[in-house]
Amino acid sequence: GVLAGVLSMIPGGLGVQEGSMAGIYALLGVPFQQAVLAAVLFRIVYYFVPYLVSLAFYRRMLRQLPAPETAGAIEP
Repeated sequence: GVLAGVLSMIPGGLGVQEGSMAGIYALLGVPFQQAVLAAVLFRIVYYFVPYLVSLAFYRRMLRQLPAPETAGAIEP
């Protein structure tokens, strides 16, 4: 599935990866509708879980930054 998406030269393998994964699952005996659902869920998890994790780390990093009005201030 992922290899087909990479070799297709389509940005992100969009559609090709899901189609090949669904086809392979169907060949393995999984009903086609469930195979398509599994492939689409894989794509969602593959992209959105890392996004959510990085967003949590980004928000944590922002809380640790000094306030803009005190950053680089020179004491008299």
